[in-house]
Amino acid sequence: MLLRDKVLAQLLEVYCLTPSSSSSDQKQQPPQHFVNQGVDSCLEALVLSNDLRFLTQSVVPLLRVEQPPRLQALLKVITTRIKAAAATTMQLTRDDLEGLLEQSQFYAEVINHANADVRKCCVFCLVELYGIIA
Repeated sequence: MLLRDKVLAQLLEVYCLTPSSSSSDQKQQPPQHFVNQGVDSCLEALVLSNDLRFLTQSVVPLLRVEQPPRLQALLKVITTRIKAAAATTMQLTRDDLEGLLEQSQFYAEVINHANADVRKCCVFCLVELYGIIA
């Protein structure tokens, strides 16, 4: 396992942790939405600092195992990375395009998720993916 995969796993571990039942611990911890915002920023930086293969190899397969709200966080950073790839002036390689196409099987599963917010995030992701491939 690469270091970036370990960092990804640790960030997801922190995302949406439920506070302990002890009231003294809750007073010392920042509200969870602040923690999640920080994790979102770190996830975005991690995904943007890696190539598109990182999405295919490490991030997208997590769509099958994660549940909301981590699932939405993953979809949002995937969308951000696809937008960044579309905005670059560099030509995408054949491997990049094939990797993006391989991801579509995961989105087909996620688009039917019971949670409406997950479906919405998936649609945004598919729109960006269509924009880069079409």
